[in-house]
Parts: sequence; structure tokens; C-alpha cells
Amino acid sequence: MSGAPWKATTEPSAAAESPHANDRGADWRQCVYLLLIVAFFAQTGLVYFDPRHAEIAAPLSEQARQGLSLWRANNCQVCHQIHGFGGFLGPDLTNLISRRPEEDFTDVLVEGRKQMPAFGFDEPQREAIIAFLTEVDRTGASIPQLTSVRRDADLARLVPDYLEKSGEAAPPAVLRGDALLRANACGACHVPFAVGLRGAPDPTTILSRTTRAEAKRAILESKGIMPAFPHLSEREAEEMIDALEWMRERRSALGGFVADREKGREFRWSAIPWFEYPRP
Repeated sequence: MSGAPWKATTEPSAAAESPHANDRGADWRQCVYLLLIVAFFAQTGLVYFDPRHAEIAAPLSEQARQGLSLWRANNCQVCHQIHGFGGFLGPDLTNLISRRPEEDFTDVLVEGRKQMPAFGFDEPQREAIIAFLTEVDRTGASIPQLTSVRRDADLARLVPDYLEKSGEAAPPAVLRGDALLRANACGACHVPFAVGLRGAPDPTTILSRTTRAEAKRAILESKGIMPAFPHLSEREAEEMIDALEWMRERRSALGGFVADREKGREFRWSAIPWFEYPRP
């Protein structure tokens, strides 16, 4: 078949017009890789060469070492974290003991709970695990706090003051729930942006660590050292939870609202106790 001979196009391509375009892209990627490498080694240096290391790395007692062996042998780190290292099916257990100082963990360690299987630990084993978690608890807080927030932030005034100063409106159910929180003196134990009396959790994070159903059960039936409030109706309990959910969703704004640079402390990386896994 005859026809016009094929001719290569003579139009300049984009690459031909910009002979250094690929080089610039390669240079940019190299800079990103270099920054990532520098960040990796900087993080490594902070973790392994922290000058405060000698102050916070206390040796484990013999009983706690036995608890550590049980922790490893039963793969507890697959579901639970210590200072954020581990699995995410279960909660971070770094500060479990200070959060629930009076709770008896016998049932959960023997019979399990929800997704946690039954391990059937005997009494010496249970005591060893609790000793390990108690000593881990002393190494620091697993989640850095908002260090510039006033230590005297008051749950009784948090929402009313914020709404008044910010001009924001809250749903009626949230307002009624907040009024119930104040009327039942919840602020006596729960402190915004801090661990409250006898390990009471930060009210602005309660709905981040539990479900609405569990929170409702705790209000009406009690949980741990928290008393029951049987005089409340289910609707009132739901409205209290609505208020807690509203606080959780606006935690950042509420934290900024009560921040006090004179009374509080500025955030410092050196204030975070880096965790070193105890050696057996």
C-alpha cells in the first residue's frame, strides 16, 4: 500500500522546551527525602539520647519484672499500648492505675471483658501484672496535656463563660445537660483538661474513650468509684452526655478560651517523658 511517507513531528515537546524540568522535580524530591531522613535521626536522638533519661528510667522491681514477662508472653501489646506504643483494639494502659486507683481488675484478668479474652491468671500473676502497670504509671503521662490551660479551669463555669464571651449558641439539650452537670456537682471530681480527684477523667475527653451507652450506664448505675445518680431520668442522663459530646467536639476551642499564659506553662517537647521499654 502506497502513501505519504511517515514523518517524525517537528513540533517541540514540553520536555524539549523545558530541558531542566525533570531535574527540578528530582531536586525537589531529593530535598523532601533529605528532610525526612533528618527528621528520623532527630527523633531517634530525642528518644535515645534524652538527657533526662537517667531521671525517668527506674529499674523494675522483681514482681514488676514478672508482670512484664506475663505482658510479653501473652502478647498484651497486640491490643494495648504503653505510652502510645502497641495495638489499638484496647486502651492505652500507661496510666491505668492512677486513672482507676480503687478498681479491682481481678475479673478482667481472669474472665476477660468484651473483646479481651479470658486469661485465667492466678493471684500471684494478677499481682505481678498490677505491679508492672503501677511502675509503668510512674514513668509519666501517656498523653501530653494542654500545658497552657489553667490548672483551676472550672467545669461549672466552662460552658457558660465560653458561650457568653464567644457569642456561640448551643442546642437546648446541651444547655440542659450542662446545667445538670453543675447541679449534680460533677465538677467536684472532673476537671477540664486535667486528671481530677482520685483519677476522675477529663470531662472534655470522656466521650473519646467510652461509648454513649457506657457513659449513660455509669451515670445511672455508677462505675468504679463514681457514685450512681438514680434520681436522674434516662432523658436527663442523655442530655448530660449531649453536653459532654459538645465539649469533646469543641475541646480545642474551649482549651484556647481558658488558656492563661501567666498561670499555665507553655508547651515544651522536653516536658514529655519519652518512654523506654524496660529491659528484663
